[in-house]
Amino acid sequence: MAVLPVSPSTGFALAEQISRNALRAAAFAACSVFGGECHVSANLMVPGRIDRPLPTCSPGSSAEMVRKRADDLWAGLYCDRRLLIVGETKGAGHVGFWVPAAKGSSGEELPGAPYAYLRMAGQAVFRDDLPPLEGLPDTVRRKWHEYMTRHFSERLFVSLPMLVPDSAMPGTGSIVVAVLNLNASPQKEEAWYRAYHPEWLRIAQGRVAEFAEIAYYAFLMQVEANRMAGRPVSIHVDTGSTIWDRLPITDTKLLTEGGNE
Repeated sequence: MAVLPVSPSTGFALAEQISRNALRAAAFAACSVFGGECHVSANLMVPGRIDRPLPTCSPGSSAEMVRKRADDLWAGLYCDRRLLIVGETKGAGHVGFWVPAAKGSSGEELPGAPYAYLRMAGQAVFRDDLPPLEGLPDTVRRKWHEYMTRHFSERLFVSLPMLVPDSAMPGTGSIVVAVLNLNASPQKEEAWYRAYHPEWLRIAQGRVAEFAEIAYYAFLMQVEANRMAGRPVSIHVDTGSTIWDRLPITDTKLLTEGGNE
């Protein structure tokens, strides 16, 4: 049993700060692999069923605008799962964005987070060297390239899967419960070209793993804090494992709002 001697709102804020700190540490850890410190941000994406509603964003908020941009970007592209950004470093401005875990008709995954999620391996995408998105509808290809050139302000991003043991069938392998994205604008891109190579991506994946796990649990704590405060979030994490879809402790307690802290 875990007891948090704080109100749900305070617990939410604490978990949010923990998530931001962990993602910031993950960003710097990845920079140490690919080319040293630079302007970088990080965010965490979790999987969910496509037929479940996404969290409601405040009207007019930046998250709502980001969400609507994603809705328009992926209109007409269907699959059974999507990945949603639920946490990020301070000021990144990507919360609310989502991507379908989809493949084109040729079997190629969407680049970035979908690739990392479906292939269980990292991938780098440079803005000046975008993949062609073969096998996808022309409208989606056009909108994605437009999004990357007009709305993605960094020079590249790297997506790394968070792998954990498959708790449903111990000993059978791993599953992906989240994807960590790094958005970077290095002064010299050449050093970051190593992100094209799986050997370096695996090293980076190992270095950010513990920070990604902390951010993931912090997100689950935010969900629990909202539930305890009577503000349940309409997000349904679906990793494929009920154990990883929720906090590892089932008797989490927070004081009710207005209680003694």
